[in-house]
Amino acid sequence: MTGQVSPGKEAIRGLLSENQPVLILIDELLEYVTKAAGVKIAESTLAAQTIAFIQELTEVASTLQKVSLVITLTSSIHEHYDEAAVTRDS
Repeated sequence: MTGQVSPGKEAIRGLLSENQPVLILIDELLEYVTKAAGVKIAESTLAAQTIAFIQELTEVASTLQKVSLVITLTSSIHEHYDEAAVTRDS
């Protein structure tokens, strides 16, 4: 099951450190995570594992000078993938 869970900060740091400079572009993350919520991994979901990985990746990337990380959530403000995630403007 190691391919289905986040590898951890040290593994990410090793990979990025050895291959600098690095540009990481993750597009449409919200759509992916919403769909991944339906995929079970042991007592977790692929969405939860993805969020854990993104958290570790951002922490590591912020400490390396020649690593840039760009993440987009959706391509349009009008796209909604999960009604539970929608907030109201009051």
